[in-house]
Amino acid sequence: MEAGQPVVINGDGSQRRDLTHVADVARAVGLAPRWRGPGAVGLNVGTGRNYTVMDMLAAATSWDSGSRIKDRG
Repeated sequence: MEAGQPVVINGDGSQRRDLTHVADVARAVGLAPRWRGPGAVGLNVGTGRNYTVMDMLAAATSWDSGSRIKDRG
């Protein structure tokens, strides 16, 4: 976007992702060794809120009105 190149979307943009800030992941990694429950456990770190690729692109392009979208459907 910054270089003026079109943004390429693979698919229709309806794919959903839960975006987690790196500081939240780092905190979870730091807390994981303190787990005192029974046995080993796999931990998933996320916000519980998900957004479509198009939602994220809309947010990004609101900051950069000159962006172009190239659909690779």
